Amino acid sequence: MSIQDFVNKNNITILTSMGEERKTTDNFIIFPNGWIASIVKKENGYTIAVCDYDIYFDWNILKHLGGEKGVIFCETEDEVSDILSKIKLFNYRPSVF
Repeated sequence: MSIQDFVNKNNITILTSMGEERKTTDNFIIFPNGWIASIVKKENGYTIAVCDYDIYFDWNILKHLGGEKGVIFCETEDEVSDILSKIKLFNYRPSVF
């Protein structure tokens, strides 16, 4: 599965508590479970961070998947897809502040 497959399957638009509309893009995958994967492509791979629908980043949520300092580094798009598959399965919702 590619990043574009996640974009196509999770074509979600949300409204944040600040009234901002956010849509799934190739670097901002919105999942129906309350989480968003933010993907940054770099010269030598990708970094992924996770935030809630109000764009509050959870710097600890990826630790159990091997993340460090709030992000996971992936060398290939296949690795990104693997992490996205795991984020999609998170069965707990973000905390409400």
